[in-house]
Amino acid sequence: MRLRTTALIIVISMLMMLFTGCGSNHTGKYYHEEDESFYIELKDNNVFTVNRGDTVLEGEYEIEGEDITLSLMGMKSWGKIYGKIIVDPDGTFWTKK
Repeated sequence: MRLRTTALIIVISMLMMLFTGCGSNHTGKYYHEEDESFYIELKDNNVFTVNRGDTVLEGEYEIEGEDITLSLMGMKSWGKIYGKIIVDPDGTFWTKK
């Protein structure tokens, strides 16, 4: 239950800024603006990994235009991606490095 709650918080927090893209131009690691030990990695095969330091989770993502939808453990969230920045629902920025 705790893992599911953590996953939901991560997905919602990052989601808005999260994943854009079906193309390889969006693949890579996006780091949290306040704590770079947290990151989201978008992979070529529409799989993403969320690394929270002590927890690593994997799910699927879809990108349509600037919108990104993340699916993790039966939950869905969405965000926006602008170039090398993902903005999550809380307005947190994740920057690709």
